[in-house]
Amino acid sequence: MRLSERIERDIEKGVSLLNETDLDSIEYIGRAKTKILFTGAGDSYASAVTSHHIYSGESLYGDPLTLNIEGHVARYVREGYILLAISLGGRTRSIVRLSEKYRSIGGEVYAVTGSRESPLAKASTHVVEVPYIETVYGSGIGRQIVLEAVLAKLLSGLEIASSNINAEVETSSETERQAAVQVREALDKTY
Repeated sequence: MRLSERIERDIEKGVSLLNETDLDSIEYIGRAKTKILFTGAGDSYASAVTSHHIYSGESLYGDPLTLNIEGHVARYVREGYILLAISLGGRTRSIVRLSEKYRSIGGEVYAVTGSRESPLAKASTHVVEVPYIETVYGSGIGRQIVLEAVLAKLLSGLEIASSNINAEVETSSETERQAAVQVREALDKTY
């Protein structure tokens, strides 16, 4: 199977899962003056950085290994930051340890994870469960679509109509369709 086909299939799975996700059940945490410290590892770290940029309030982001230094954790708890720890698998040790430490000294921890039974969820004060799909074809794009939509809803209170995603794709302009075909052809030639 060509890379472009794998990516296309993964995107379709992500959009399908997003259409099945009840985004209205996600509580908006971007209350007035809420300060958020974002963390994650790998793809989840990329989501933490993205979340920092879409959140309109005061926020920071950091690698869990760096944040685990005692002085950092205590300072952020004292300053009133909520830790928003992102890990779809919920088992990344550095994130779980950071969440445990943050909570043990009085900090509030939101886990954004694929399972309420994960070690991360158990180490947190609040859990936002993200529908999780395994990376069957290796790209991970599908699960990132769902994760980013959940984070956008959580942080901005956006009204996200997941059922409109397909309509937007279907009504894209001819120029956009041609560009997509060109990208697919370039990928096919490269891979």
